[in-house]
Amino acid sequence: MKAHAPLGPSSDPGDLEPLQTMLARLADLETQYDLARGRVHESPIDEALKHRALARLDLRYRAERQTLVLQLAELHERHMSGLMRLRPTRH
Repeated sequence: MKAHAPLGPSSDPGDLEPLQTMLARLADLETQYDLARGRVHESPIDEALKHRALARLDLRYRAERQTLVLQLAELHERHMSGLMRLRPTRH
């Protein structure tokens, strides 16, 4: 699975590119995980080794996914805060 650099803040609160990029990273992680699981299932190794390989793969996937989801939540919060600052206040 690929490692990605964290995204920096966007200067434009209306800019959705950082959110879209993070969603693409999550989709890429899901795809890579599914492909890796398929390769393990199709491999000729015995079931005990498959089980251990799948367990390690699952742990790595969950850790990487958690990191990406937390980064996505942070980006979303920054995006929403930026949009709120742009809203005109009513008196």
